[in-house]
Amino acid sequence: MLLVDGQEAGLWREADGAEKTAWEAAPPEVPDPDDPATALFIREWEADGMVLAADRRTWLRYSAFNSRTGYFELNGITDITMEEAVRIKAAGRIRNINAQQAYLHAGIRTNLPPLLAGNGYGHPLHINLAEVCGAGMEVLNLVPSGFGRHTPSALSFAEGDGAPDLRRIIGSLSVACLTSVKGAPNLEEADMWELRGNLDISGLPRLSATTVGRLHYLPLSSGSKTVTVHPDVYAKLTDESNTEWHNILMDAMAKNVSFATV
Repeated sequence: MLLVDGQEAGLWREADGAEKTAWEAAPPEVPDPDDPATALFIREWEADGMVLAADRRTWLRYSAFNSRTGYFELNGITDITMEEAVRIKAAGRIRNINAQQAYLHAGIRTNLPPLLAGNGYGHPLHINLAEVCGAGMEVLNLVPSGFGRHTPSALSFAEGDGAPDLRRIIGSLSVACLTSVKGAPNLEEADMWELRGNLDISGLPRLSATTVGRLHYLPLSSGSKTVTVHPDVYAKLTDESNTEWHNILMDAMAKNVSFATV
């Protein structure tokens, strides 16, 4: 059985007849790891996906080559062909704290972790998703080496669907300076924290319980704050029979954070 991406996280569907015929006629190129040039590419691919964690001793691995399947892997995506891996590598790594238009026209599903150099080292990234990743980007890695997943990044979204296919952001994202997060209607996972004031995330209907629950973790102020969420998210938060979500509502209330909807 040939399965293809159903364009929804965690869901796959059986390929139809035309898709099977196309795949059988031109199957993905399977890299030969014994070829010297390919072996070098694989070594570089695996090295580029390594990030020094916050403890400055542990290395986090985001990339790999799976010799069993013949696919490259990156940021949880496990079916990257040689052709796509070449495009991802050619797109490069974010090297400037103002990461504008980094992958806007790259045509890739995910990216290698940032590589900050010079005086950019240790500073948060300033991200506008509408300018950084265009259509097709599914998983965005914003973990700079040396600080692991706890490096906050200033995150902003433009009006509209700036990142229509984005479903996951890897890396901690500070929302301290934001009043809204929008432009990514399929976003599910994002480690947003440092809530300072009211925040409107009503344009993100697919956020996971983990993502919403993280918002009120370590708020930057003790004053009352309101997080406006999508009606679908609000329905889960206020459903007393849905323990996972309702506990988020109760925990937030204890920290002077309330939820509202549109």
